[in-house]
Amino acid sequence: MILAQFQSFQDACDYVDKHTTPANAGHLFIDGEEPNYRVYSTAPQLNAADYPAIKAHLPRLAHEIIGLIGIEAAFKLFNAKSGVSIAITQWRANPTKQQAELVNLIGRAAAERLSIAYQTQRILLIPTLKQAKTRIRNQRIHAEFDRLTQKPHTSARAAVTRLAHQFGLTERTIWHILKNN
Repeated sequence: MILAQFQSFQDACDYVDKHTTPANAGHLFIDGEEPNYRVYSTAPQLNAADYPAIKAHLPRLAHEIIGLIGIEAAFKLFNAKSGVSIAITQWRANPTKQQAELVNLIGRAAAERLSIAYQTQRILLIPTLKQAKTRIRNQRIHAEFDRLTQKPHTSARAAVTRLAHQFGLTERTIWHILKNN
């Protein structure tokens, strides 16, 4: 997924430095040449529209969080904090630094509900949703392969090469996904 476009390589590097998080570390890449550099991510980002396709592949905790704070806020949390533990402290009128970060990410009401619901745990490990992300990534690979191969003069081999680069996978893995899904 293309995140941004820049005219200079340095601007693209600055963007990657600024936007690298634990959830997308190792998944941001720069492609292109002067004057058109693209920053793209191979980390699958989930959203509410993906929910029907991945519902059966989500862990119990993900369903609890969705029910508690709503689907939009939950997917913002999953995408930004996947696999990261967050400290859950008693909610205060003046939020702590970590609570303020959570408020900026998912909104005050959702952050407050999350803190109240899980305050006895002290630490909440946000699920990685690996199965769900893999399923969505594979669906996107299929869709993009179909789109690319419908263009004139684009062979399946050329499409697979492009998809391998775009998704940060090997060509062999792309062929495997196309064959088995």
